[in-house]
Amino acid sequence: AQSETNICVWGGLQHTVVMKDLIHWRDPKKTGVVFGVSMLLLLSLAAFSVISVVSYLLLALLCVTITFRIYKSVVQAVQKSSDGHPFK
Repeated sequence: AQSETNICVWGGLQHTVVMKDLIHWRDPKKTGVVFGVSMLLLLSLAAFSVISVVSYLLLALLCVTITFRIYKSVVQAVQKSSDGHPFK
């Protein structure tokens, strides 16, 4: 049986989102992640302002990005490779 798909084009990339599969829990891992993130976001918005939630999310993203950049720099230094910037 075919499932209904919604196609979303954002930033030049095409993503296929299978809403029916999420709603019917056909893949429990994906549905659990979506449900957990949605609940965390809703609880955060209930406790804090939108600006605070967005700023903390962006700060967390910045910390992850900087950590990844430092990790790649250390790996390049240890392996003595010249791969360049990891975000190019």
